[in-house]
Amino acid sequence: MNQTGYISMISKFKIDKDIGPVALEILQLFAYNDSLSAYDIFSNLKSTRQKTAYKNVHKKVQRLKSMQLIEQKQVHNAEHGAKYYGLSEYGIYQLFLKRRGALTFRLVDENKAIFVGKDFIKHHSNNALFEAFLYRYFDRKTVSTANYDLIIQFFLYLHDCCKEIETLLNYSKKGMGSIPAIVEKFKWNYVGPGPEDQAVKSSLKEIFDVEGLDLDNAEIKKINNITLQVTTPHKACILIKLDPKRKKAVATLHKFKRKKEYGYDLYERGDELSICTRTTAEELNNKEIKIELPIYRILSDLTKSDDEPEEDTLKILANDDKFMKLVDNMHDTFDKGYNKLLKLRMS
Repeated sequence: MNQTGYISMISKFKIDKDIGPVALEILQLFAYNDSLSAYDIFSNLKSTRQKTAYKNVHKKVQRLKSMQLIEQKQVHNAEHGAKYYGLSEYGIYQLFLKRRGALTFRLVDENKAIFVGKDFIKHHSNNALFEAFLYRYFDRKTVSTANYDLIIQFFLYLHDCCKEIETLLNYSKKGMGSIPAIVEKFKWNYVGPGPEDQAVKSSLKEIFDVEGLDLDNAEIKKINNITLQVTTPHKACILIKLDPKRKKAVATLHKFKRKKEYGYDLYERGDELSICTRTTAEELNNKEIKIELPIYRILSDLTKSDDEPEEDTLKILANDDKFMKLVDNMHDTFDKGYNKLLKLRMS
């Protein structure tokens, strides 16, 4: 499932009432297990401050089910015909949105917390949120074998994704869908070739919806500092040229049935150039959201940390082919820019 599909799926869940802290406390118990019965939850709560009568636990479980946060699971040989429930996709979304801390640490008493991030991945790694936002950049094996440092990074990134999605959905719910919005499509500094090449292709596919264009297999390269060339296997050519004076980037489709043009907006953020489109909050519900890629965040944190990263953290990342391909592209892009600046400085 891609990002667009995930946002569309989450938007279909309709909750009229706030979930509330008590319901969330019970919901997070499902994060540490594949499935639970109402009696399992009752037993879990007996030694905590949330201790309550079984009939109250049963009511709360039924409320979570009615809110589509959990769903019934088939469990063979269930004692006394007990019904078992597990997290739904919407339940996972709400936990990352509102209970990220509880997905990484569980408070066992007032003075002690244990790390439970691995438990969540063990029981819930095959979910749509991971598919749309995490497995695009990391192999599944990397996620399943992630250590403490990587899990903290992954979960923080997914929390940010869910916050961004919630903002978009709230615009729509409040009738603010017509408010203008600027959407970053790709970073100019990281293309031709670079880690943002796929974002270029996705954007051009939206703009030039032409049958047989085959942008998925196109070659992307920079001709100069202001021109990006995208060439398809059928020799169709798209040129994207920067126009800093007008703060525009114009994409022109050549040699394919007929000439077509599209004007992006150009935004400068320090040394980085962002290629953006104008849309509305309502239209954003059907488009991919743009969040800082986890690869940038992780590499940045590895260099900023006062302590050397653990060797097993680096080894896990180094053995991830998908991750390392992105790193290689970033490194090549940085070297090209650095060498150009160095030549100018030395001349």
